[in-house]
Amino acid sequence: MKTILLPGFSLQNRDWAEEVRDQIGKRVGLEIHYWPHWQTGEAIEGWKEREVERFLNETGKEKVNVIGKSIGTLVAVMALNKNIEIVNKIVLCGVPVYDLRPGDGDNYQVLARLRPGRVMVIQNEKDNHGSFDDVAKMMASISQNILTVSRPREDHHYPYAPDFENFLAG
Repeated sequence: MKTILLPGFSLQNRDWAEEVRDQIGKRVGLEIHYWPHWQTGEAIEGWKEREVERFLNETGKEKVNVIGKSIGTLVAVMALNKNIEIVNKIVLCGVPVYDLRPGDGDNYQVLARLRPGRVMVIQNEKDNHGSFDDVAKMMASISQNILTVSRPREDHHYPYAPDFENFLAG
């Protein structure tokens, strides 16, 4: 089964995505969804909505696994809201609860519609875009079936490719 990785917004996330691909890509069929603003240097208004459509067009009706980091988590759940049938399992890391605009958080409610064992959230304890405590509260308010895992880091870096692979393979 194919796995699509939706990275974070900044260009440094391209390096992170490629590291994840190099570590587990062959085993999980990983493909990186590259953001156009990494080439152009500028994100145009409505870029997330356009990326949702591009993602859905690329997957077609094929079931996929999804790994989302930071703003990629929002794009992932926005896509699920349009077609929940495309996802097999989903891993979200670095959910940027402190950066979400009003109404963005509502998109995550779709996670409650996935069967138990299909969603894992990994959040660093002191991520400056959303602490583990705040993300855990958000996920618990959505569903008790969301596996929410804490990692003892104080940044927005998620070097947990083996955890992603283990969850997707299980």
